Amino acid sequence: MACGKANPRGLQLDLYWVEGRVETRYRLPAYVQGFPGAAHGGVLCTILDEVMAWAAIETTGRFYVTGEMNVRFLAPAVPGDEIVARGMIAED
Repeated sequence: MACGKANPRGLQLDLYWVEGRVETRYRLPAYVQGFPGAAHGGVLCTILDEVMAWAAIETTGRFYVTGEMNVRFLAPAVPGDEIVARGMIAED
């Protein structure tokens, strides 16, 4: 759904290992709009989930999935804008 290229309806994120973290840049398409002028929070959480999981995978060499996630949005992300999401291990 997030980084797989075989799913034509997925986000098809490109993930990069940059200076000890996983990063992606993604231009939010119009179809991710929730309320007018704001991307849907579920799509944004999917992007965050992906960089968090891959940061753990790349750091440890083991496969992980997210067990729990708590997000507080500070401002809306606007469809059409490019966002950057970064995931890194803060504590093991």
